[in-house]
Amino acid sequence: MATGTVFYFSKDKGMGVIKQDGDDAQVRVLAADIEEPETKHLITGQKVEFEVSAGAEALRALNVRVV
Repeated sequence: MATGTVFYFSKDKGMGVIKQDGDDAQVRVLAADIEEPETKHLITGQKVEFEVSAGAEALRALNVRVV
C-alpha cells in the first residue's frame, strides 16, 4: 500500500489528486475508489493509503482509505 496526502479534491466533480509520499508523484483519485462507505469525498491535507494503478494517461489511486 502506498501512502500520501490529499492535494486537491472536488466534491462537485468527485475527483482529485493525491501527492504520494516519498516521490511526490501525483495520483488521480475518484470518489468511487474511496473504500469507506461513509466517506463520500476527501479533504485537502488528509493522509490516505491506497493502491496505485498505472493508467494510460496518469497514475490512479484505488482502494483509498483515510488514515
